[in-house]
Amino acid sequence: MADKSDRHWCVIARNSTIRRMLLHLDYQQYSFEIEALPGETIATDGKVLR
Repeated sequence: MADKSDRHWCVIARNSTIRRMLLHLDYQQYSFEIEALPGETIATDGKVLR
């Protein structure tokens, strides 16, 4: 049996840490436009644009 040091542990960052990271992001750098053809459906983050 493997000891504790061989296991992979997942540590989730605290809300305050995630908030600080998001506040420092440059959203203009990661934004882009999506052009849909007439009648085409685009799904983003569980939402659907028609």
